[in-house]
Amino acid sequence: MGALGTGERKLATGLLGCLRPGMLLIADRGFYSYRLWRQATGTGADLLWRVKASMHLPVVHALPDGSWITRIPDPAAVTARLHRNGKRRRRGSKLGPETGPLPGITARVIEFRLAIATDDGGTRTERYRLITTVLDWRAAPAPDLAAGYAWRWAIETGFREFKTYLRGPRRILRGRTPELARQQLWAYLVIYQAIRAIICLAAASAGIDPDRISFTAALHAVRRTLTTARTSPDAALAETHADLLTELVPQRHGRIYPRAVNQATPPYPSRRTTKAPISQHANYTVTITNHTSPSQNNTSQPKHPANQQNQPP
Repeated sequence: MGALGTGERKLATGLLGCLRPGMLLIADRGFYSYRLWRQATGTGADLLWRVKASMHLPVVHALPDGSWITRIPDPAAVTARLHRNGKRRRRGSKLGPETGPLPGITARVIEFRLAIATDDGGTRTERYRLITTVLDWRAAPAPDLAAGYAWRWAIETGFREFKTYLRGPRRILRGRTPELARQQLWAYLVIYQAIRAIICLAAASAGIDPDRISFTAALHAVRRTLTTARTSPDAALAETHADLLTELVPQRHGRIYPRAVNQATPPYPSRRTTKAPISQHANYTVTITNHTSPSQNNTSQPKHPANQQNQPP
């Protein structure tokens, strides 16, 4: 994901009101900014965000699991100090540049390489960098957080279930005013969470992963038992659980699905012209990058080389 537009950043800022202490908010690359991070941590929720590989994250303290503690200074404070040091140098002051600590945030960095091997023998490796507010490596080891980062795509599945299956395709909200539309939207959200709660209860009773239960199967089972639920809620819930456990989704291996378009235009293959199946099974290997030595502090005021030749303008 590239840089976000103004509308996307406003949406991300508005969603911060839904965060609560104890939650873990996962964000893809492109969402991070110092200001948004501070706003998100102010809600009390824990964060696990991907950042650019080029972002400067010095090692303040290396941890046994391969992660490290870093200090990210406030960009506004860094810029202000650079201006002060520049003015001091232009005035010919004998004092050295300011190198003291700046206000900032403390975070834990997890760096790993993800290796993907597909059915056709192809391999691909990509580097990832995550920062998190979970500083205790014993409570959340680096491999666990690196594997949990993949769950960021679950929200896309939730959007599809909410908009396509629960609401219905091409069905608009009936509310003709913003207040009525907002009320109907909240009703959809409540129903969606209730169905998800039923799925979790059914999975817990059978000792299986909730992903084995289809959302559409749960939606149809709930609709079938609406009449029974009005007179006997417990019986309706038991009947729904029994229906869900008889329609389990088969376990699936990890898969990749490269981008493809209807008409073959580089660099993506076409679904119609590709003979081999685009979707393939894949095996994933996560390798944590180990940093053992602290990084050197950056004074933000590098010195000029002693023997630098004069260059024409």
